[in-house]
Amino acid sequence: MGVGPDGHTGAWGRWGLVTILLVFAAIYARAVTFEFVWDDVEAIRDNPIYAGPLLDGLDATQHDHLDPALRKLSGMKPAHDSYRPLLYLSYRSDIALSGMSPRGMHLHNLILGLLAIVAFYVVASRWLMSEGPALVATAVFALHPLQVESVAYVSGRGDLLAGLFGLLAVASALQFEQTRGTGRRGLWLLAGTACLLASLLSKEAYLGLPIALAGLAFARGKLREQRTVLATWIAAIVAYLTLRFAVGGVAEGGTGALALASLPGVFLRYLQIALLPFDLSTERLYDASYVLPGWLALGVLTAWVLTRLRGGWSQTSRSVASGLLWMLVLLGPSVIVVVLMGVVADRYSYLPLGGFAVALSALLTATARKSNKLGPVLGAAGILWTAMCLVVTIVQVGTWKDNRTLYGHAVATAPQSSMANYRLGHSYATDGQWPEAIALFERAVALQPSNLRALNNLGVAYLNTGKFEAAAGAFERALAESGQMHFRAWYNLGVAQMNMEEREAACASVERALQINPSYEAAAAFQRASCHRRD
Repeated sequence: MGVGPDGHTGAWGRWGLVTILLVFAAIYARAVTFEFVWDDVEAIRDNPIYAGPLLDGLDATQHDHLDPALRKLSGMKPAHDSYRPLLYLSYRSDIALSGMSPRGMHLHNLILGLLAIVAFYVVASRWLMSEGPALVATAVFALHPLQVESVAYVSGRGDLLAGLFGLLAVASALQFEQTRGTGRRGLWLLAGTACLLASLLSKEAYLGLPIALAGLAFARGKLREQRTVLATWIAAIVAYLTLRFAVGGVAEGGTGALALASLPGVFLRYLQIALLPFDLSTERLYDASYVLPGWLALGVLTAWVLTRLRGGWSQTSRSVASGLLWMLVLLGPSVIVVVLMGVVADRYSYLPLGGFAVALSALLTATARKSNKLGPVLGAAGILWTAMCLVVTIVQVGTWKDNRTLYGHAVATAPQSSMANYRLGHSYATDGQWPEAIALFERAVALQPSNLRALNNLGVAYLNTGKFEAAAGAFERALAESGQMHFRAWYNLGVAQMNMEEREAACASVERALQINPSYEAAAAFQRASCHRRD
């Protein structure tokens, strides 16, 4: 029983979708019991903005949601700020319902993931115009290991929300096409445009949705019917960008050009990961060596498209081309962060993976139909690949249960990452396991001498093991790297100097920390206790 011209599916398709949803829920159910990890702690759990006035939170940019002192020292190099009020409202609603509980927030993520799977199936059914391939694509989208970070990580919700609203926008556009000549057409246009804006106000990742929709419409032979939607969406994006840059500022010069030059390489890297998801990690390093092969791959794809234009498009070639286009354009904005931060994060591929799923499903289905000999081989290969993905997904979900597990996995997967070694070291330091922490901090500094967090925390670890001179040296290096603006390093240097009986220098260091951050209570207490003049 297939998909009808109105996009409705039969009983077989509905039961297939239910099965996918049940498998997804079974795999991710344990994530509800997980702790806050990674940026969840600073960005959500310890973030004072969620206890402040609602309107202040809605007015704030993304970086305003963080402690300004932490933001300056976090190692982030944002090209410009982001404005995500719907993401803020999402977390705020969790807190109103269940307090600052990771369980409630993880459950919210799980529900969003389930809704996105349903929305993707609706889109894939129209896109591929066949129930079986749509189910295959939906299974890949739902159960692929690349999706774990967005679902199991509370701070990955921006990608979940933006992805869900993006899919609802596309589904509304497809419904607009189907309701031609009815009074409801304008409502579907309005709903799709509202969902597009909601996606961008959750996270500005999917600015390329109009291009992705155009590719999907071309695959269905309905590009002309989507002209009104595309024009409306482009106007909405212009309005959104005007708001965003008014709030968050304009990108640094050259950032967009750098991202554009790197896009094919990043696309190729994500395509490789999607096919062979064996190095999933929070700290998978960006490799600029993919840029040239990426452009070569893009050239090959362009040549293939030109060949199809001359020789005519089959339905399979339309679906494959539109799927790859979807993946490419939806990765675009995230490339800026990949290049600036140097990390190829799994969550950036959340919605782009849908394009990969459609292209893979269309290609495999067509090949199996055309060749009786290849059918069994492809079936066996598909089963093995699916089993591999399921195993990796199940294992990967478990790595998010706490920081020690998450960071240990990151170091094992990306041992050359300075931040991975630093974060694992910090988890040991939190538990007072100083020798283990020192080894990891030293490794982090060796890999990246400018890693301020690693330098400062290495000094703290030395302090706690009585190595005061080594601690002072680490703090001085941190200050040199920060342009003498790391107030915590100034305070910690003062503590080291006091332990070395250099009271005057210690008080001067603590005074400098307070000049940079007058609200730094630890430095103020030190000054009151140790630096007041005595008669």
